[in-house]
Amino acid sequence: MKYKSTSDKELWERCRQYDDQKAFSEIFRRHTPQMLRIASRYVKDKMVAEELVMDCFFNLWDKRERTVINGKFLNYLSRCVYHSGQIIKE
Repeated sequence: MKYKSTSDKELWERCRQYDDQKAFSEIFRRHTPQMLRIASRYVKDKMVAEELVMDCFFNLWDKRERTVINGKFLNYLSRCVYHSGQIIKE
């Protein structure tokens, strides 16, 4: 199945219901660049920002069966990175 024209919501449901790694890869491909920019604003260190983003995506996949995302997918990911960045700052 091609995913380029599939919505984030549909991709996420495929991840949740069918453990679809290709759908997750498409989510990752779509959102990683923007997430890295957001994380870099919080932590001011490129390598730490990359770690934050990877951790967020890892946790998202790990908790996919019980994670329901009702709003915009990017907003959810941004909050994840923000909260992870706040933990590092403390």
